[in-house]
Amino acid sequence: MQESSDILSVIRFLYKNRKTLLIMSVFGAVFAATITFFLPKKYTSTAVIFPSGGNEVDKNLQFGMDLQNDQLMQLLQSSSMRDSICQKFNLIQYYELDTIEKDWKEKLNKYFERDIRFSKTRYYSIEISAETTQPQLSADIVNTIVKLTETLYWNLIRQNSSDLLANSQKHYAYSQQQMTLLADSLRKLLQNKGDSIQARLIRQTLADAQKNASLIKSKLDYVKERHETPASPLFVIDNGKPAGKKSSPRYSINILLGGLGMFLFMCLWLLLKDLYEKNKDIFEEDK
Repeated sequence: MQESSDILSVIRFLYKNRKTLLIMSVFGAVFAATITFFLPKKYTSTAVIFPSGGNEVDKNLQFGMDLQNDQLMQLLQSSSMRDSICQKFNLIQYYELDTIEKDWKEKLNKYFERDIRFSKTRYYSIEISAETTQPQLSADIVNTIVKLTETLYWNLIRQNSSDLLANSQKHYAYSQQQMTLLADSLRKLLQNKGDSIQARLIRQTLADAQKNASLIKSKLDYVKERHETPASPLFVIDNGKPAGKKSSPRYSINILLGGLGMFLFMCLWLLLKDLYEKNKDIFEEDK
């Protein structure tokens, strides 16, 4: 019963002040539209990349798609990436920053993080987006980030691939050394004691070592081949393209928020006004 009474009170309040609320809501919507008209138009360009990890060398360097994406995100969010983009596209001038100010670097980083974003998708790819006032600039920034990422990621994989190749060569050299020692020991035993039990054991050990060395040599050849002709570290699913439509500001959202905001503000104002009028005598007595 109390809830029904409250609902009826709200309906009566809205009906009583319908003209005021309607006029002010329209005013709020028009005001928001006017402000939106003068805001700079921004255009978003997006690229999507995917880590490959296509060969055995890469699989030894990466431990699953999540780690590959984490590694890519670290490259994208690195200070070297940010500094390269800021310098290449002269973002200091674009954001109209004064380098005399002490906090100009903090402002540059803040604007960069606001307008250039990196995010993981549900399909293990990474989305790179840039939003600026120029469609071509947004596309150029995104595509440059893709190229820089590929270069940095390539260098990282090549370095790790070199380390893997060096370890494989060291392992193979050790296996050859062990076989040489076993062969020398077997030859001396055959000369001194003939085909003894100990000589037979060493012969079997040497045969096992030869099989193991053959496997190590096959792996070494494969690692060497992949090191000399590595696969591309990234798949570029979508390159950045100049946007045909602006991404912000959005008239519909701003008009809706402006009208709704003014409506709620006026409801609060009218409620407080009614409350004051009903308790006017109490307020005057307090004075």
